[in-house]
Amino acid sequence: GLKTTHLRSLQGELLIVSNTSLSSTSISNFNQMQHRRIVFTLGVIYDTTEEHVEMIPSLIRDVVESVTVVEGVMFDRCHFKEFGDFSLNFETVYFVPLNDYKAALDVQQEVNRNIFRVFNERGIEFAFPTQTVYYQGASKSV
Repeated sequence: GLKTTHLRSLQGELLIVSNTSLSSTSISNFNQMQHRRIVFTLGVIYDTTEEHVEMIPSLIRDVVESVTVVEGVMFDRCHFKEFGDFSLNFETVYFVPLNDYKAALDVQQEVNRNIFRVFNERGIEFAFPTQTVYYQGASKSV
């Protein structure tokens, strides 16, 4: 008969894959991860002051380094990455020293809450999709 491999998906269903198909495909084994890399981008409004733009990477660094829900969270970087369509975008990267997805989400939640708190304390506003429309009305003849 047919040679197959049985795999359990993250959603719980059993996948039956032919070994021929399996040998030509890459497989990610999340149980072998030693840490999780978290990458996120957040945007602030274009009216953000130059002082705040300079301050944001260190504020986010302090928040990530003060995580309490998991020990050993390692901050990698935070940079003012780009001028977006409606926001000044900052990209942040850090590592959670576990392969546990739930623990990584717990860390991300703590980081998000604390960034939200710190930004509110300093009057830094998060951006949301906006668009300005300029309308030039038709001129009337008398």
